[in-house]
Amino acid sequence: MKNLTTNTTFNSKWIEFTYPLNNKIITKDLIKKSLELFWTQIIKTELISEDKVFTIQFKVKLRDGIIRSISKVQTVNSKDFDTLVKLFISFWEIKSDEYQLSESLEIILNYNLFKEKNFTKNIYKPHLLKSEEKSLFNFKGYKLPNTMDLTLWGDYIFTKDYSSAIVYKPNSEAIYHITLFDDHQLVELK
Repeated sequence: MKNLTTNTTFNSKWIEFTYPLNNKIITKDLIKKSLELFWTQIIKTELISEDKVFTIQFKVKLRDGIIRSISKVQTVNSKDFDTLVKLFISFWEIKSDEYQLSESLEIILNYNLFKEKNFTKNIYKPHLLKSEEKSLFNFKGYKLPNTMDLTLWGDYIFTKDYSSAIVYKPNSEAIYHITLFDDHQLVELK
């Protein structure tokens, strides 16, 4: 583990927190442990209050030394630990087996502590899911549904006019937001 020097004042540059894995396959437990250590060493020592926010992004350093971004940048506060764990696990779960079965050198959490008190907090609040996982295919490192029939993707809800739907991804915290057109679908994974 790298020793991090932290200040009691908020700064405006990105800082890297690393959690060494020594060529292990990343699991949900390792993701949670890395965030627990980050929370203990950084968030609690910086005494980040609920009205202060910070940004954080989940990355991994693979065995070949390549660093890959796993999540989008999230803006959170000190109360969001449980939600952030679920969110980072969800981002990891949608990665393909190429990622999930590869040995990794470390989990990297890039973060930025802000001086601004009124910075907008932006984190996805996941729902619990119930469906069985259907067959998936790999596309550019992501596991995607293997059919255009969105009713097979998980539990779903259509709008009254059937112009859009929400599908709860099975065994995950992710949700598909789908806009339906005559000749195509626009799908956002949240």
